[in-house]
Amino acid sequence: MLKITLKQLELFVSVVESGSFTLAAERQFVTQSTVSIHIAALENALGTPVFTRENHKRITLTPAGRTAYTYAREIVTRCREMEQCVAQQERGKLRIGASSVPSQWLVPNMMAGFTARHSDCSFELRKGDNYAIHSLLRRRVIRMGFVGAALDRVEMDYIPLVRDPVIMVTPNTPEYRELKDNGVSGDSLLHKPLILREKDSGIRIEFERYLLTNGIPLTSCTVAAEIDQPSALLEAVSGGMGISPTTMMTAKKELMEGRLLAFSLGDGLYRDLYLATRKDFTPDRIEEDFIRFIRDSAGRALQM
Repeated sequence: MLKITLKQLELFVSVVESGSFTLAAERQFVTQSTVSIHIAALENALGTPVFTRENHKRITLTPAGRTAYTYAREIVTRCREMEQCVAQQERGKLRIGASSVPSQWLVPNMMAGFTARHSDCSFELRKGDNYAIHSLLRRRVIRMGFVGAALDRVEMDYIPLVRDPVIMVTPNTPEYRELKDNGVSGDSLLHKPLILREKDSGIRIEFERYLLTNGIPLTSCTVAAEIDQPSALLEAVSGGMGISPTTMMTAKKELMEGRLLAFSLGDGLYRDLYLATRKDFTPDRIEEDFIRFIRDSAGRALQM
C-alpha cells in the first residue's frame, strides 16, 4: 500500500516553488510545523531526504528530491485538473482561448451558435496572441485554443478548421479600382506603404514566409505601421495610410461594405486556423459536442 499522500506531495511542491517552508505554510493556510511533519513523512516514505537544509533560510533539493519533484508536480497538476474538469462538466463550462483573428471573427459566432443549442453551457474565453494561447494551454488555464499557427506539434494536437486565403487589401479609391480593373495582383503592390500585424501573429508569419520564398527581403518594403489589432489595421487601410496583407475572413465585412478592395497575393497563399489542445487532453461530453459543432460550422465563416 502506498504510504505517500496527496497532501504530502502538494506541500512538497509548494515548498519547492516558494523556496521556503514558511511561505509554503502561508500559501497552503497551514502552520509551518504541519508542513515539516508532512515533508518528514514523505522523506520517510521515500526512504531518502528530499531537501538539503543548509540553514534556516535556504533549502535545496537533493538529487532524489529533484526526481520526486518532477513526479509530484505532475501528480498535483493532474489532480487539480481533475477537480476542475469534473466541476466544469457539472456546470457545463467551456474554458477556451483564441488569438486575435479567431477571437474577433470566428469564435463569438460559434459560441452564440453552440449556446443556442446547449442552454446549460457557459464559456470562459481568454484572448492573446498565438504564443500566449499556447502558454495558457501548457499551464492548463484553458482546455482548447483557437490559433492561427501550429507552434508546438510535440505537446499539442491541432484540428484544422478553416483555410483562410491571404489577400492584399487596399482602400477603395479610384487609383486602386483602376488597378483592380486592369487585373493587377497584390504581388505588384509591394512597393506601396505596408501596414503589418505584429511579429507573432499568424498572418505576419505567413506573409514573411511568402516574401522569403519569393526572394523579397522585408527590409526592401516600406512599413508604414505595425498594428496588433486587426480592426484598427483595417481602419488604417481604409483611411489611406497604406495597404496590408490580411486574410479573407479578417476583411470580409469591409470588403462586403465596399470600404476595401482585395487583390490576390501569391498562388495558393493561405493561413490555416486550428483548434489546439494538449496531447493529453481528454474531452468531456460537452467538449466533445463543442468540437463536433465547430468542425461542422467553421467553413461557413468564409462565405460572403
